[in-house]
Amino acid sequence: MNGSSRAAARAEGAASPAHAAHGRGPTAADRAGEAPLAADIAAWVQRAREGGRDAFEQLYRSHVGRIYALCIRMVGDRARAEQLTQDAFVRAWQKLGSYRFECHSGDITLTLPESVDADFDISTFNGEIQNAFGPRTERTSRYTSGYELDFSRGGGAADVRAETFSGDLELRIR
Repeated sequence: MNGSSRAAARAEGAASPAHAAHGRGPTAADRAGEAPLAADIAAWVQRAREGGRDAFEQLYRSHVGRIYALCIRMVGDRARAEQLTQDAFVRAWQKLGSYRFECHSGDITLTLPESVDADFDISTFNGEIQNAFGPRTERTSRYTSGYELDFSRGGGAADVRAETFSGDLELRIR
């Protein structure tokens, strides 16, 4: 399908070849010819986390142009920009189940389902940690008022890291 017939198919609300191959209709972004909606991206990320390579392909196709454009502006070399773009997507694939929260001066509160399946690495240099999931915190040093907490729930399918320099951390059950 050439570019003009693809555009015509989208204008009529038909599925793109990629969608037809996977039995799904076009997203709102396909129909409008604009950037994907946050809801589309969230659905793709969720499906990719569950192992859906087609969903990761949708993420790639919807973002590769902007990532490459940013890289080419930063490094000014096409070959290097292509390598950096590829590296970015490889890291994204590897980190689909990773979450990192950092705060220099403030509190962090994470509200998670009781059935969360993750490895946790939580720390504060000068604050407290409140954990509704059970494991107790440990002091980082006798010289500071910081705490740390490392524990796993379920099989540890995701990695959750949270740290603050001067603030409290709280893990709540939804």
